[in-house]
Amino acid sequence: MAMETLKRTATAFRFVLFSGLSLAHAWAGPGVVVDRIESIIGKDIILRSDIDRLKTEAPLKSKIDFLFASHPLSKNPSPTRQELRTYLEGERLALQKFPVSDSDVTAEIESIKNQLKIDTPTLKAALGREGVSFEQYTELMRASLAKRQLLDREIRNKVNFSDQDLYSEYLKSKKPGERSKGDIHLQIVKFDKADYKTPALAKQQLQEALKRDTPFNELVKDQGTDLGFLSVADLNPAYVKASEGLKKDQISGINEDATAFFVVKLVDQKSGQDSAFEKEKDRIRAKLAEVEYQRQITFWIERQMARTTISRPAP
Repeated sequence: MAMETLKRTATAFRFVLFSGLSLAHAWAGPGVVVDRIESIIGKDIILRSDIDRLKTEAPLKSKIDFLFASHPLSKNPSPTRQELRTYLEGERLALQKFPVSDSDVTAEIESIKNQLKIDTPTLKAALGREGVSFEQYTELMRASLAKRQLLDREIRNKVNFSDQDLYSEYLKSKKPGERSKGDIHLQIVKFDKADYKTPALAKQQLQEALKRDTPFNELVKDQGTDLGFLSVADLNPAYVKASEGLKKDQISGINEDATAFFVVKLVDQKSGQDSAFEKEKDRIRAKLAEVEYQRQITFWIERQMARTTISRPAP
């Protein structure tokens, strides 16, 4: 049995011995409170010292537990005690569902030491500089391994993203003038204001041309341009804006810039071959996965809590 479990068993036993006293506290003697129970969740106990320790361990925990690193709590400089307790309750549920043996923890730590090419004294010295003992590090690793099992067995196969999902996320990070860079093929039908007595007459002529049965390609030959695939940097920003939201082969409504009235047709868009998108694809997938992992884990914890007896002694 792990040392941490032995300590908790001893704490629980003290509660039985002093059942005539407040069940919210662990006592070392009359009038001396050494700890406080914050939550009893299933077969586990969360003490106030656990919550206090989580605050101090958070920087190291973020380095060794990528699920904690992507959790909002790791980025909150002043989490409430309730937020910390709720997080620990979820973590303990993962440990109860996916127990990790001491040998598994030892093997993981040995693997890390081999990767870093360090020995145990060097590791302990580094942990000391973080304000964390080797025993604390062991329990942090145990929690991390339990959550990895949860991820692998219950969640990972539910998190998938298509290339279109990734590309949509990619576009969200771009300014309108940067979207579809290098991958857009437009055809333009344009009536210049300078060719008519009034701008209104230029617009009217465009409207009439669009009402005819003339194929758009013919209109392009007579009163427009086939731009081919061009980068956004080489396009009139008004054309780029007019093309946003169009699907392949769709034609925009009538648009206006300083010199003309025009419509655009999106002939093609090679989004999947966008070189900038391809470079960012893996990063985008990882970013979306982090968010979805946390969402799925939250759902899992909520379901487990609904099935588990949880006691939180009154203050």
